[in-house]
Amino acid sequence: MKQIFTPLLYLRISHAQKRRFDLWIPLFLTAIFLSALYFSDYWSIAYDANTKQSIISDRILTLLSALSGFFVAALAAIATFNGKNLDELMLGDPPTLRHGKYKNEPEKLTRRRFLSFLFGYLAFASFVYTILVVLSPVVGQVFFHFRGFLIYHGFSSLIFKVLSLVVIGMYSFLFFHIFIITLLGLHYLSERISRE
Repeated sequence: MKQIFTPLLYLRISHAQKRRFDLWIPLFLTAIFLSALYFSDYWSIAYDANTKQSIISDRILTLLSALSGFFVAALAAIATFNGKNLDELMLGDPPTLRHGKYKNEPEKLTRRRFLSFLFGYLAFASFVYTILVVLSPVVGQVFFHFRGFLIYHGFSSLIFKVLSLVVIGMYSFLFFHIFIITLLGLHYLSERISRE
């Protein structure tokens, strides 16, 4: 069973700058998006109750279907490319990973290993995100029924807005997380590998 989740080993990679790309920049972009959504009151972008569809989800599904194929192709290219510099440790302070036989002493990752983990994780995350986006209209329906329940029992619509922001925030964070890590992967594929 753990083989299915091997791509998630990317999350266990340690490096001084990794948290910035994995967490802080996506959180910042999510906060900007949620603030714009909250203050502009454009809730229909996330879910339109009249059409029972998410306006964004169709566009995201189109993008993700293309990206998923790209991630798998990039993973295959990295695994089969014969460049010697891919099998060398990354310059400076290389990223490390504690797993399997490297539990006590972390494995220092080569460029090939790092990029394989990165694009394997991106493929996995995009598959999961695609499933979540497909389910988003169902989640939207549940929330609108829940809104009616809250209002009927005397709760303010502010509680519904906060719960909606939390759910939309989780979707947004995962999207921006995939987006930023994709840009990091493209940076390594297009510039760093050829230079190093």
